Amino acid sequence: MLIASVATAQQQKRDVIYLKNGSIIKGNVIEMDPASNLKIETSDGSIFVFRMDEIEKMTKEPVADPEEIPVIKDDKSDERKTSESALQPQNTMLGRIGIGFQPLGFLQFGPVVNAEVRLGKNFVIGPQFRYTPLGLLFNVVNDFDNTMQCYGIGGTVRHFPAAGKKNKFYYGVGAEYEYGWCRDEGDWYGENKGIVSMINIGYRWRYNSGFYMNLGLFTGAYINIFDKWTGYEDLSIHHDESGYARFFGYLEFTLGLEFLK
Repeated sequence: MLIASVATAQQQKRDVIYLKNGSIIKGNVIEMDPASNLKIETSDGSIFVFRMDEIEKMTKEPVADPEEIPVIKDDKSDERKTSESALQPQNTMLGRIGIGFQPLGFLQFGPVVNAEVRLGKNFVIGPQFRYTPLGLLFNVVNDFDNTMQCYGIGGTVRHFPAAGKKNKFYYGVGAEYEYGWCRDEGDWYGENKGIVSMINIGYRWRYNSGFYMNLGLFTGAYINIFDKWTGYEDLSIHHDESGYARFFGYLEFTLGLEFLK
């Protein structure tokens, strides 16, 4: 009789897991490693695994009705939705590293290749490289018929404030050092250097596979610090326009991958 009473008392308690993304999972913890993860089984037989760093806190609560289903809301379809959402917390966190490519740059000021590293939970920082001669708009604006090379090297810092959501709005800043040269066969040689400073806003769609897509905008200014054309024969400076500034911006469409959740 005493054993039966103890068993009944134990059945009237259930584990409640509060996740950092706001989800609440109710059931029985069947396995736990304090340094790694835990497994919890809900009353419908579903088993979920969560990393310990995803968990805000754990408690127990009484169960008034032994037949009560902890995770269900209205019907079985709602229960399935809750079970599926419980699997998503691992994808609400940005990957620790990522790589991306901006193909829309072929139509603007050159395609961009970038990498990123997550700092904390919501910030990413990383370098980027832009090869401007492959940009259609760059060639239209400059209208050069001569041999030309130009590239930008810099980086961005972005903040993703929606910590508990899979798809995320972001904002940040970026900067580039731009270097270019052009030459007219046998007559003159031109060289230019400048600094690009920009702000960046956009939205990232993320998928469980690690693939993501950014749609946003870079806008700011290009400040020229060196722009001179030199003659080959006498090495004299034929033209000097150093020190000007102009608007700079482009639409962002990035395809990328996140790694190491």
